[in-house]
Amino acid sequence: MELQSWQPLSQLAKIRERVAQISQRAGWSPSADWFESDDDLLLVLDAPGLDMNLLEIAHDGNMISVIGTREDQTFGTRLHGERALGSFQRNLEIPLAVEAGSVVAQYRAGQLEIRFRKLGRTITVDVNR
Repeated sequence: MELQSWQPLSQLAKIRERVAQISQRAGWSPSADWFESDDDLLLVLDAPGLDMNLLEIAHDGNMISVIGTREDQTFGTRLHGERALGSFQRNLEIPLAVEAGSVVAQYRAGQLEIRFRKLGRTITVDVNR
């Protein structure tokens, strides 16, 4: 029986490569954050390298769907790759009531910003009791 030296860093690199390959085939999902101001609700998705011609945003009731594609950018022979490529779809529940038709989207600095106008929240206080 021959003894082999254990090289955990080498094995970890192989595992990382395999996970990256699997995730590229399975699609990917941009990270998302919600923000609230007095008047607006803002959804921010990390989406560097997106082609805006391949992006679709759909708002239906309390759901927002963002569908897009990040294509491979060839700058020469790839020596190493970690960025997820291909199609994605994010379906997110909108956490607050928003005005229908108030959606405005903007793409800048690698982020997709989707802004909604919040419905006014009026609370009636009965002072006659």
